[in-house]
Amino acid sequence: MVATGANAQTLPEKNYDPPRSMDEIAEGALRVLKHIENSGTEDPYVTGFIRSVRRYALNAQRGDGQGMAKVLEALTEINANTERLNQRVQQIETTISAPTMNPAAAWRSFRAKDQATTAAPITRDSNSPSPGVVETREDREVVVKVGGNREQIRKLTPKDLVERAEGQKTPSGHSFVAARKLPSGDVAMIANSAAGAQALRKQTAWLRAFGPGSVAQEPSWGVVAYHIPVRSMKVSPETMASIATELLAQNNWGENAKIQYLGWMTRPGERAEGSILIEFTNPVVANRAIASGVIWGRQIHHAARFCREGRIKLCRKCEKPGHIQSHCSNESRCGHCAGGHPTWECSSAKGRTTPIKCANCGEGHRPTSRECPVKTKAMEEAKQALANCPAYHRVSMHFQATTEAGRGATATRKETTQQEGIGTSVHAAE
Repeated sequence: MVATGANAQTLPEKNYDPPRSMDEIAEGALRVLKHIENSGTEDPYVTGFIRSVRRYALNAQRGDGQGMAKVLEALTEINANTERLNQRVQQIETTISAPTMNPAAAWRSFRAKDQATTAAPITRDSNSPSPGVVETREDREVVVKVGGNREQIRKLTPKDLVERAEGQKTPSGHSFVAARKLPSGDVAMIANSAAGAQALRKQTAWLRAFGPGSVAQEPSWGVVAYHIPVRSMKVSPETMASIATELLAQNNWGENAKIQYLGWMTRPGERAEGSILIEFTNPVVANRAIASGVIWGRQIHHAARFCREGRIKLCRKCEKPGHIQSHCSNESRCGHCAGGHPTWECSSAKGRTTPIKCANCGEGHRPTSRECPVKTKAMEEAKQALANCPAYHRVSMHFQATTEAGRGATATRKETTQQEGIGTSVHAAE
């Protein structure tokens, strides 16, 4: 509230005589303090300085040496604070006056700084005068989820798999150069380039080499969003597509943003909040989500890269860490007595007393126990993987080129992308 009438304090005229005594200094300081208070423009540094001046004048009148010393100490501290404040203001003014960077350039600069550890290695070919970027095996890999004739595919050599796939595909300039059989019974086909791998995923003819029901799995890059209210996101196979569409609508991740999978990291149960895993089909989009966060229900949530190596896997078939049951080709081991049978067939499940024995270390505990040295080692390896995991996903040159080319796309393409929702795999022809 601003004082009016008799309580209002006015400053002296501009052409006033300077104070001739400590009493006039104290009176003038009090008048300035009241003027600042009434005008509502109080600054803590200015006000503190004027109060110190007034105390200085009053103490000087009384000849209070101890009080004067305190005032001088306060004035020294105020001068130091004022100097720091001036420096800070100068820094802010310099930042504001500097030319601003456009959003695209800002994103490139941010990615160059924070993705240094995830950048592709650079090498120089002996026949090329300019540097090139090495494409990793993962960049050129196409994973085939094999259908019903999985056992037949297991018997084939990598050479057989490449020849079968090459014999079925249509000529396009892209080709497979190697194959790798996975523990799950699926097959990883290696293309001659990352662009070739992307093109071959969209074709269907070569998938006939693996039999009916085989699909080319679309790669994904995971992002974990934390502290999501469980009641606000009812995730299920039936609601996954609609939730993905809503996420894309609430967030500005780019027109080529596409979500392949959604799911809780762990079952939330009765907890109020949980962490959700979002699998994107493009590493650039995933990195944008990490940098900007995930908006859900008008609330922004912290997001981080999903590190697959940082998850502890324990097979429910052989009880060994490092893989899951669907990928296991080992013999069954009991998780209770370490016998050569599945855990659910153990006599302990039928009410009989059976000694507990670890299938991994042979001690008197289950494989899931924290006392197991094998489990402890797996936990330490997972922690180390998390510690060494880069903050952002690696972006191959193929995706960088695709992203640059896609910046000039029309709004029609954006609408089509949002209508597609969760991406589906490419199926083999029957």
